[in-house]
Amino acid sequence: MYSNLSATEDLQRSLNSGQVVDMTIERTDLRGVVFSDAALERVKMESVGLQSVDFRGCRMVHLGVVGADARQAVLGGVRADHLEIASSDFIEASFARGNVRIGTFRDSQFINARFDTAHLTELEFDGCDLTHTRFMDATLLRCRFKDLRLGNANLTGADFTGATLLDCDLRGANLYRASFRDAILVQVDLREANLVDADFSGATCIDCAMEGADRERISHD
Repeated sequence: MYSNLSATEDLQRSLNSGQVVDMTIERTDLRGVVFSDAALERVKMESVGLQSVDFRGCRMVHLGVVGADARQAVLGGVRADHLEIASSDFIEASFARGNVRIGTFRDSQFINARFDTAHLTELEFDGCDLTHTRFMDATLLRCRFKDLRLGNANLTGADFTGATLLDCDLRGANLYRASFRDAILVQVDLREANLVDADFSGATCIDCAMEGADRERISHD
């Protein structure tokens, strides 16, 4: 699958300077490459190996990731603007403490991924599997979760404990056994969502819409 060794050498030279700009990387195994604290601007990665790669503290602007294996990648503390992820595997990846503003995550796997204490602004999750993804103590502003093919976003068992959700669209989402313990939800659209066995203990909901939602066995204080 991976064959482009010259791209790895070019990338490493740019990383040595702390900045990667206007680069396309294709069919390359980047496992073992350290991106931490680097600046990535107008970079596209397609069909690359990113498993367990360290992106901690990176500054990303207009980064595109397509068809990547990024399982267990570490993106803690990243600052990203205009991040586009498609058809990629971010299972058990960590975005903890990251600040991600404006982006689209499409047809990708985020099972057991962690967004704890992250700040997420104007992100669209379309067709992503977010089963057991953690958003503990995160702040989500104007984020949308949808799946145009299946009709609902999969957030089964997602953990929003202590999170703040402002003007977010979770309409029709599958939130079976999701946790919103001690969360603050303001103007969140939960219409037609599956909230069966969801935990809202200690949660504060202000101007939230829940018409048509399945609230069977929902937990409150």
